Amino acid sequence: MNARALPHPPLMLVALLTLAPAGASAEGAVRVLACDSTRVCDTVGECRSDAGSLTLRMAPQALDADGSGRYALTLDGDVLPMQAVSEAGPFLWQQADTHYTLLVNSNTEFVLHALSLSPQPLATLRYLRCTVRQ
Repeated sequence: MNARALPHPPLMLVALLTLAPAGASAEGAVRVLACDSTRVCDTVGECRSDAGSLTLRMAPQALDADGSGRYALTLDGDVLPMQAVSEAGPFLWQQADTHYTLLVNSNTEFVLHALSLSPQPLATLRYLRCTVRQ
């Protein structure tokens, strides 16, 4: 296993603050993540290069002071309810029969876990390199 050094704390703070709304008020705090997929892995850790792209538009609906709460996520033309556990995630939503969890790794690196439950459980991990736009 190749251990990777943790990001410098100020860089991680910058990444988290770019996702955080301006206070508890949700107005004007829409964030857009423009992401390129770099790698996708299956449930046994087999990975391959991936060149897909993904855009997530996150519009706060009801947030607590700690940044947790509900968002409206626009993805692939669908508007979906999304839950945030904190201002830095994880961010959780469902699209069709697939459950998604988005994790922040650094100011540009994210991991998207997708779990489909039908006809039987199947999961993937997609590594993303993203820029944040407001």
